[in-house]
Amino acid sequence: MDATTFPISFAYHLIFCLAAGIFFIVQYARLRRPYQLIFAIGMLGSLAIYLDTSSKALFHTVGVFELVLLIGAIAFSISDRVKRRKGTADADEADAEEPAQEEADTDAESGHTDSEEKA
Repeated sequence: MDATTFPISFAYHLIFCLAAGIFFIVQYARLRRPYQLIFAIGMLGSLAIYLDTSSKALFHTVGVFELVLLIGAIAFSISDRVKRRKGTADADEADAEEPAQEEADTDAESGHTDSEEKA
């Protein structure tokens, strides 16, 4: 493979891909975000180009595979962000309703009503 395809040697590409793949796998294990697993697969999958360096078909197949993974990772990242925001909004609403319910419970236990407090 010539220097126009990859400006770094196979050894450097292998080290970079392994380090990045391990990083994304650890991040996935820690945070459970699907796009990180997809990035790990993409990093390690980019090494498939070296299986047959003279094959243009393999080169383009790996390129399409990487593009599909990148689009998938972006889609999962966006959907994950939307789910987290929705979950945060639902939790905030539940927290806002909880103090009002506690006040009502406290008033009911003490036997006070709003009309007695105003008088």
